[in-house]
Amino acid sequence: MKKASISLKILTCLAAVATLVLFFFPFIEITGHYTLTGMEAAFGASRDVGTTYKSAWYAFAFILGALTLVFSGLSFKSKGCKYASMGFSLAFAINMLVIYCTPVLKFFDVRPLTVGSSDIHRQLFFTLAFVASLVTFVLSFITMFVADYAEVLESNGAKITISRRIKRFFKDYKSEITKIVWPSRNTVVKNVIVVLVMCLVVGAYIWILDYGLGTFINFVVKAKG
Repeated sequence: MKKASISLKILTCLAAVATLVLFFFPFIEITGHYTLTGMEAAFGASRDVGTTYKSAWYAFAFILGALTLVFSGLSFKSKGCKYASMGFSLAFAINMLVIYCTPVLKFFDVRPLTVGSSDIHRQLFFTLAFVASLVTFVLSFITMFVADYAEVLESNGAKITISRRIKRFFKDYKSEITKIVWPSRNTVVKNVIVVLVMCLVVGAYIWILDYGLGTFINFVVKAKG
């Protein structure tokens, strides 16, 4: 089981590396003009005089991919990093999914806007990067559970798996819910009336104070005038 965990961690790192490498390949094609790599789309590219193509969503995706790779590598030494790796890979996959499912120019900052939505298309490498991001998340998710199971086996019963911890949490939650003493209808009505009355009293007090101070200030201003 430990070997399987290590193998999955290696595969997760490779998938993250593959995704980042794909960012250096053509992502966007502007018909009749040129193509932009993922890095150019993320951090800006000037091809025409006065025209800049840039997307913060692509930059955010690249950063999330880099963080996924970093924490996937750190998970070999630190057990807690596997959770961070899974979290960043999930955010990475979601970000890529949002980009993939929206029109190209939706999150693209083109200054000035010299192309139409029908003139700009995604390339194969962007699709591959999107698929690689999903694979990275799936591998990191599986790795988290396999690594946790390996730790449980090594602990000789001192630890329990994530699934059992989740079941225990909901079981304890259900147990605590049954201990709650809900107020009666009369109690709820009385408490609501008390709250409404106090709101009216405080509101009236603030209105009177505001009105009085406003009148006093106007009187002072007129007196000086």
